[in-house]
Amino acid sequence: MKNFEKLYFKKADKVALSNIKDEVIILNLSSGSYFKLNSVGSFVVEKISDFKNFEEIMNLVTEAFHIKYDDCKDDIKSFLINLKERELIEIKEKS
Repeated sequence: MKNFEKLYFKKADKVALSNIKDEVIILNLSSGSYFKLNSVGSFVVEKISDFKNFEEIMNLVTEAFHIKYDDCKDDIKSFLINLKERELIEIKEKS
């Protein structure tokens, strides 16, 4: 994927979040594609109801979960790529 610092991420319009027991599921209402979220994933998806760049997302995660940027950067990138592949988020380039 392109340089993450130039991208903005937003939860897709036609998705729903659902709490099932102790898990959160994000579901694409058009395709039926879904993804099970852990606490960090759920937090990220809730925070991107409007477009946020990668730095904003990382700052939110590192502050909320008290983890170092470098310790979670690759995991957050991978997570966002997985969501995009399932059409659960939208990505746009910085204009």
